[in-house]
Amino acid sequence: MNMGSGADVHPSVLKERPEMSEIEIRTVREEDAPSFCSTVDAVAQEGRWLGGSKGKALEEAQAYITENLAAENPHFVAVDHADPKTIIGWADIVRMLPESRRHCGILGMGLLPDRRGKGLGRALLAAALEHADALPMDRVELSVVADNTAGIVLYERMGFLHEGVRRRAWQIGERTRDLVMMARTHPDLLPEIMENTASTV
Repeated sequence: MNMGSGADVHPSVLKERPEMSEIEIRTVREEDAPSFCSTVDAVAQEGRWLGGSKGKALEEAQAYITENLAAENPHFVAVDHADPKTIIGWADIVRMLPESRRHCGILGMGLLPDRRGKGLGRALLAAALEHADALPMDRVELSVVADNTAGIVLYERMGFLHEGVRRRAWQIGERTRDLVMMARTHPDLLPEIMENTASTV
């Protein structure tokens, strides 16, 4: 796997597979907007993973990319060398806006269906988290539908902890599901957190 500009993921994080050798993970670019828009829409239309059944309009996708680049938010995409203009997956972490929450970011990610189960999601997430740690971003939060077992396992393996469940918080059409809330703290802050936790027990 080729890690493009802006990504330098430690080898122990990535699990190399033959089918991944022609995949590049790189920082998003302005010209990626049409393909990014299409890929998000394809995942959204599955009606299972994202917060809506439709993706962003092209103008929204363009603005989203521009804002992330300007803010230096982690925003990585995966492309196949056989078709380098088509985005097959993404992971981004958007810093929160309130002053009291500027040290936090919210994770969003997705893969096209035929690209799942091959380690690509883990590689994208690793790139985004490494960028977030370097900013630094102290805390990364996410919500995931409770029946997305594979996603929850991935997040656990990448250092996210469970922080609660929002019952019936996700609904598209007549389908209602619970949301699992998870978060990951910057590795440098873990000793302090563990010490504070121990002192309150």
